[in-house]
Amino acid sequence: LVAADDERVRLERDLHDGAQQRLDSLSLQLRLAAELAEEGQTPTPESLMALHRSSNDEVDELRDVARGVYPARLKELGLARALHAVARLSPSTITIADDGIDGVDESTQVALYFVCVEAIQNATKHGGPETAISIALIDREDELVVTIEDDGPGFDPAERTGSRGMLNMADRVGALGGELEVVSAPDAGTTVIARVPTGSDQLTGMS
Repeated sequence: LVAADDERVRLERDLHDGAQQRLDSLSLQLRLAAELAEEGQTPTPESLMALHRSSNDEVDELRDVARGVYPARLKELGLARALHAVARLSPSTITIADDGIDGVDESTQVALYFVCVEAIQNATKHGGPETAISIALIDREDELVVTIEDDGPGFDPAERTGSRGMLNMADRVGALGGELEVVSAPDAGTTVIARVPTGSDQLTGMS
């Protein structure tokens, strides 16, 4: 019973962190297209094709979750390239600096991928498509550090300590023996920092 409950929690978390977040992004892009149409600006074939590809990606991701596996693009491309794929589909401008951390184990890549996706979607949701986001992937001698920074509206972290997204990010990093830090303030943007020790034996609940 405990194992079954843990699996249900994992599936719910993967749906929230992955497919749900990306569907929210697709919904935002469709709303922007509708607003442009109201202003008399016809969507370009390229933008409509991008939405079509995005919807197909969501179907694939939902199939992955249904099979109990992690995002196909992550297994095929590695962390940095998978994040570039997410960036291409985001309405926000996202820059990614990779220090070469794709050589780490799959469980670590999965956790860091979902932390980045959650931070990206939060920034876009609260700051809109004009929000600029930067991601830095750094491999230090004793730890991996992923920093997601945006210039959005910011918030008071003390008021959101119990939010599902924040808890999911902290849980994923904590399961690897790492720490999650969120630095933000109203009108000052947000920085999410995930630190994971290399060679950690504390990979609980991630396989």
